[in-house]
Formats: sequence, C-alpha cells, structure tokens
Amino acid sequence: MDIYKDEILTSRSTNLFADYESNESLQKLTDEFIIQDLIDQFNTSETEILPQLLNLRDAINSNRILNCSLFEENQNLELLKHILLTSINISYKEIISDILFVCFKKISPEKLNLFNDIEFFKYLYDNCDQRHDYAFKLLGIIVTLSQDARDFLFSDCSIETLLQSYSMKQDSLDNLLWLISCASYLDTERYPILLNFALECISSNQEISMMQMRYLTYILYCVCNNGHASDVFSHSLFTFDLISKIFSINDINSSRQMLRAMNLMIYQTQGTFQLPTDFISSLLHHSNPNILNEIFEFIRYSTVLNADSAQVMVNEGIMDTFSDIFQNGSTSQKNIALPAMESIVANIGRPNYLQVLPHLMQFLDTDDEEHCSIALRLFYRFFNACDDDEILKDSKQHFQEEGGMDLLNELLENDNLYDLVDSIIDLFNDENQV
Repeated sequence: MDIYKDEILTSRSTNLFADYESNESLQKLTDEFIIQDLIDQFNTSETEILPQLLNLRDAINSNRILNCSLFEENQNLELLKHILLTSINISYKEIISDILFVCFKKISPEKLNLFNDIEFFKYLYDNCDQRHDYAFKLLGIIVTLSQDARDFLFSDCSIETLLQSYSMKQDSLDNLLWLISCASYLDTERYPILLNFALECISSNQEISMMQMRYLTYILYCVCNNGHASDVFSHSLFTFDLISKIFSINDINSSRQMLRAMNLMIYQTQGTFQLPTDFISSLLHHSNPNILNEIFEFIRYSTVLNADSAQVMVNEGIMDTFSDIFQNGSTSQKNIALPAMESIVANIGRPNYLQVLPHLMQFLDTDDEEHCSIALRLFYRFFNACDDDEILKDSKQHFQEEGGMDLLNELLENDNLYDLVDSIIDLFNDENQV
C-alpha cells in the first residue's frame, strides 16, 4: 500500500528544476540566509517576496532547510501559513503549497499541528470549490495525515456537492481525483461515494488520461484494500468492459493497481470473482515484471479458492499459453509462467489430469533444472496421491507411451534431481500402484 501512496503523492510534487544542484547561485546561499531573507523581506514588503519564496522552495526541494534549527525557531511555518491565508497573489500561494507539500511529507506530524484546524480546512475547501490547484494539493495530503481533516471533508462539508460539480471534460478534474484518491487512502464509512464516483468516471464515454486513470484505479485499490472488495465486485458498473477499458490505457501503474485490486477482490469473495482465461493469457505475455507478479497472484488465489477455476483455465487453453511462453517468452515471463502452471496443475481435478500431462512432459526434456524439478514434483504428487485406479492406470500408460520412463532414466544422472526421479520410478515399479 505504501508504494502506491508514495507514487500518487510524488506525482503531484511540483519540480520546476530538473537538477537543483546545478543552481549555483542557490548553492552559494546558506540555509540560514535563505530563511532569514524571507522574514526580513516580508517585514519590509509583504507583496515583494517572490525571489525569497522561490529560493526557499528550491532549497527545500534540494533536501535543504528542513533540518536547519533556524527554520523552526523563526516560526517559518507560521509565516508561510499567514501568507497563504492573506495574500491575494495566486503565485505566492502556489509556491507556498509546493513548500508545505514537502513539509507535510518530511516533517513529523506533531510539528504541523498549526495546520490541523477547521478554519484552515474550510479555507482550502472553499478554494477547491474555486478550482485553485494549490488548495487541492494541500487538502489532499492533509487528509492522508489528519483524522480531523477527514472528518471535515466527509462530515462538516458536503463532498457530494464538490463531486457533482465536476465532469470528465474539465481540465481541473485531475485536481479533484487527486483529492479523492487521498481521501480513499484510509477507510471511511462514506467510501460508497468515492467508489461510485470512480466507477462512473471510468465507465463514462469521455476520454480518460493516463494520470486520471492512475488516480481512479488507486481509488478502487484503496476501497478494496480497506475491506470492501465485495462491494466493488457487486457494483452494477463493475463489468469486464470496465476492466478492459482500464487496461486499454496501457499504463503500467494503472494496470498494476487494478490487478492488486482484483487480487483483493478474488480473495475477499473467496474465489467468486474470476477473469476470462484469454485475458489472463494476455497478461501472462506482458513485458513488465510487476504485472507478471500480480497476474501470478491472481492465478494462485483463483485456483486455490475456486475448485473449478483451474479446470476452466485448462479447458480454455491456458496450457497452450504456457507452452508458447516456454518456447518464445522472455525470462521474466517464464519465471512467472512456471509457478502459475504449477498452481493450476496442482489444483485441477484428478479426472482431468490427462489434459495437462502432455504439457508437463516437455519440461522433463530440458536443460533447465528448475523447470524440470517442478514438473517432477507435479508428476510425483499425482502418481502418489491418485486414488482412482483407472485414472492412474491411464496416466501411467500415457506417460510411458510418451517416453516418460526413458526421460526419467536420463535424469537419474543429475545428482540434484536423483532422489525425486528415483521416487517416481519406484511408484511405477510398485505393484500396489498399478
């Protein structure tokens, strides 16, 4: 969860300078000078402090200032709050919001109590209503830190009114989605409002930008992560078309967040939620290791929690997908496909084992010791545990007809696999097993 929170928060951090260290003039200024210069200039002229604010912001973005004792001693946070509340200069407010954004991320919460009051929340909310970027930015990060701010957002003011005033066509929708994604981070009894808004946005006919989809999938993930995945699954707007639309954006972050949400969904619905096999197959061919890891988790949850899912996947061609990956896939794809296949084979019904046996045979004739070891374990598990004499007899016969015993005899030369191979051969030699 923390990874996604950090990604969302970082995405809103304003970085106007690609390389702060290259700002030589700023390097020549000490932290103490930058801090005191703002105070002195403010005392001289409250409306002529742009250079001082810029220096302070850029120094803070360069990991300076906040560890300087003078910053706290001179009550710079109080000064910044005062300027934010009283200045009519929007540029000042935007710069200060950048500064405070970093402060909220890096300064201990007890030092930020002066911002934890209803009047400040109301000021930010009112300016959100006026579509000011800085207000969304600050209110968003504050609600991830302050229960009082969350109570204000969901109780003392009408968040529904704010949501209803937006449409997908508005440029400022990004700001609102940022605020809602932050509000979704911790659980709230008002989560249905946030869920409805996210699903309505995704299912609308309006084009959704990559950044907007990241916010929307983050909201869905948070709702699921807070224990409400069943409500997402049962929502009338949650359809496979909606899932397909999310993945059609081709954004790694959005796809991964949605997969994490769906993994929570399948877990919390005890396997009731399922994905089409062809969709799973397409994700197994994905190039991103994080996406591959998530789809493996989905397959694992699916086959363990739902007794029918492994058979459905096999019937719908998942083993052909694995064969293609092992022949043509990347190393990352192969590393995920193997344990995914193991999970499916381990949970398939005994009467259907003959369907997967030919696919497992290919792994006995390979130089990859890990692949071979997994296939051997699956063979041993089946031959040792099958209690249906007819199925066992047919499976052993098929194994021998496909040259399985010859392959096993060759594998006896591998010291690392010897014990496992020898155990399988013993099962064939044991008269009680036939």
